[in-house]
Amino acid sequence: MHPSMQRLLEYAIKTTKGEARPITDESSLRQRLNVSSGAFTNWKSRGLSKEGAIAAEAEFGCSVNWLLTGIGDETAKTSPGLASANLASMSGPAITNAMRVVFSALGSLHGLPLSQAQNAIRYALDHPSEWRAAAATVEQLLGQKG
Repeated sequence: MHPSMQRLLEYAIKTTKGEARPITDESSLRQRLNVSSGAFTNWKSRGLSKEGAIAAEAEFGCSVNWLLTGIGDETAKTSPGLASANLASMSGPAITNAMRVVFSALGSLHGLPLSQAQNAIRYALDHPSEWRAAAATVEQLLGQKG
């Protein structure tokens, strides 16, 4: 297994212990990230893609740089799990961090249907109680690119 995938798997297992759906193996990691088996196989042999690392940062809170290179702090400086966030109860800095993750991911992907992502973000901002649905839409779009 490629070192970047080994780092991700170990981090995900460590940080999801005690959750309702903990990561326990490669299969549960693939399902949690909503990645096709082909893409996951490529990650295991060639290394985690940049898009995959961004999705892992959003889901687990690990640093993209650390995942891809093994260098630096393993913990990201952003908020993990956008879809699990509740915008109505988030403070200004937390919202800023969540949006930073979204725009960082969007800015790094080629061919992403930006209009769909922008619509989801606008909807979330206009309807704070629906933040989870909008974040899930953005994460689904990101997952399609992984």
